[in-house]
Amino acid sequence: MTLVAKPTNIAQLDIPDNVSFVGTVDHREYRSLMRRAKAVAVPTHDFAYPTGQSVALESAAVGTPVVVTGTPAMSEYFLHGTEALMPRVYVAGDWRDMLMDLMRDEELRTRVAANARRRVLQRNSTSVMWGDISEDLMGLLVS
Repeated sequence: MTLVAKPTNIAQLDIPDNVSFVGTVDHREYRSLMRRAKAVAVPTHDFAYPTGQSVALESAAVGTPVVVTGTPAMSEYFLHGTEALMPRVYVAGDWRDMLMDLMRDEELRTRVAANARRRVLQRNSTSVMWGDISEDLMGLLVS
């Protein structure tokens, strides 16, 4: 497993021997790591707003399956079991089981990754975002 994070975010954690901690990396290496990964795990807290959505969306956009905390805010981006695997908040067993399911099941990885990529490109791409902003601005001008 490769862990990409700010050192301050994991300062209190004991990193197991089977985890390679690389710290922070430039954007090219970051995207390369996402593309090469069998899965990307994005553990988050349960806040009213989503955290980690950029990492989850970028991973999905490059076709890598995502395991992301199943918070109400994150469920606006992904559907559990179809577009991502979404363990319950702070339930380590869920994380272990879902990550192991992805590692063992290539068909599951392929299906989840393809569904997530399709959704991201249809609903969360830059062009979609700017189209929404354009509509909002036009509505203000016409009002």
